[in-house]
Amino acid sequence: MKTSDFLEKWRRGEISEPEDPEIHGDFMIWKGLAGRNSVFVGSI
Repeated sequence: MKTSDFLEKWRRGEISEPEDPEIHGDFMIWKGLAGRNSVFVGSI
């Protein structure tokens, strides 16, 4: 699954919040890195 697809489904609630705090942290890191990447790509 592409990152953009994952984030869109997660925001819409199609992918539920993980109960495991470590996995939730991974989701948040993934979201943050995806945001940074889109800013970086947009500046090129």
